[in-house]
Amino acid sequence: MNIRGRRFHTNIGAILMSMKRYAEAVPELELAAKLDPNNSQLPVALGVSELNSGQGEKALADFKKGLQIDSSPKVLNYVAYHLAVANQYLDVAMGYAGKAVSQQEQKAASLSLESLRLEDLGDEQKLWYFWDTLGWVNFRMKNYEQAGRYLKAAWQLSQSPRVADHLGQLYEAQGRKEAAGRYYAYALAAPHTTSPLYNGLAERGTRISDDNDNGMPETRRRLVALLKSSFRADTAVSRARNELARLRAVRLPKVTWKSATGELF
Repeated sequence: MNIRGRRFHTNIGAILMSMKRYAEAVPELELAAKLDPNNSQLPVALGVSELNSGQGEKALADFKKGLQIDSSPKVLNYVAYHLAVANQYLDVAMGYAGKAVSQQEQKAASLSLESLRLEDLGDEQKLWYFWDTLGWVNFRMKNYEQAGRYLKAAWQLSQSPRVADHLGQLYEAQGRKEAAGRYYAYALAAPHTTSPLYNGLAERGTRISDDNDNGMPETRRRLVALLKSSFRADTAVSRARNELARLRAVRLPKVTWKSATGELF
């Protein structure tokens, strides 16, 4: 394998994807995938680029190639989420997202404190992330009741800005403007993080993130349009920041007058 050539084309493709120059990323990722045919990340990243440059059928074929190499829940979820974001092949997205959730829920149900490992602590985050994807696929398919079930569960577990934005869009589509505004404000007030689950390409410092860590300008535009005022939007975000701080605080009764230690998960 030509490692230097593969890394060069991989990194160029990743940079172009991060700039949303998907059509230009396609030939770079095609070359990288030929040089490293056993790397599942490359056909999946190629599929994302094709999906966003009007080559949907090729994208599906490359997603399948990637999933033949690695069909773990994180990869299934990654593909499903990008299909949902593109609002294409939603039946395929539903299948992948449902499979990811089912597998992750089974794994989470089998955990016990007696045999808990450090790496198991990440399963909770994976679960809400997968719930969010399945909720978003349902939203795209206008299955609003099902979407709400998964998105609300994901929010309760994560308080992620992306999930809050999805809930805001769901409530706005249902005509629940007050709830929509509240969750848009939560999305803008919550800390922004990058998902560690599966970033498509992550090599030599190049990362492609699932999460929206650019300040969420579209969410702000939706909130301003909903409230018909930038000032009202700023006020709502400030109020949401205080509400989130209260939601994250847990008050405990005095357990003992003596010194004590404990482990929190």
